[in-house]
Amino acid sequence: MIAGTVSSMGTGMGKVLVIKNKTLIIQTKEGRFVEEEKYLLLDALEMSMAEIVKIREKLIKELGVKKITRFKAQMMILEDPEIISNTIYRIEKEHMKAEDALKVTIDEFVKIFEVMDNELLRERVKEIRDISERIIRNIIKQKNSFLGIDNVNEN
Repeated sequence: MIAGTVSSMGTGMGKVLVIKNKTLIIQTKEGRFVEEEKYLLLDALEMSMAEIVKIREKLIKELGVKKITRFKAQMMILEDPEIISNTIYRIEKEHMKAEDALKVTIDEFVKIFEVMDNELLRERVKEIRDISERIIRNIIKQKNSFLGIDNVNEN
């Protein structure tokens, strides 16, 4: 039996995409410069968006799903100007590595969402954490393994 984490309350039926996350390992890298860190962040955001789009398109094609709101929410997070600008600020002013700056920024946003009165917004915490982990994996070039949808990155 496979158990999972609920991202939104409700009942659903259909095929399941199981994602086995490898343990995220962030290693200290000395000597990277501010411009390199900003490039790593922006490149990882772009790579993450491309991955989400491919996964979403493959799900729609294979499963016939018309609305996949989770992926749309993750796409919005990837383009959120507050998250991006706060992360870049930390890179530039606090000389943080891109992955550390993003983690600190995301942790702040998660704290805000967790105390909101709106249950729907509180439920977005899982999506924020998921997409931030994807971005960090792309910054440090660590891959996820997918079960259920093979070769997502193929053309």
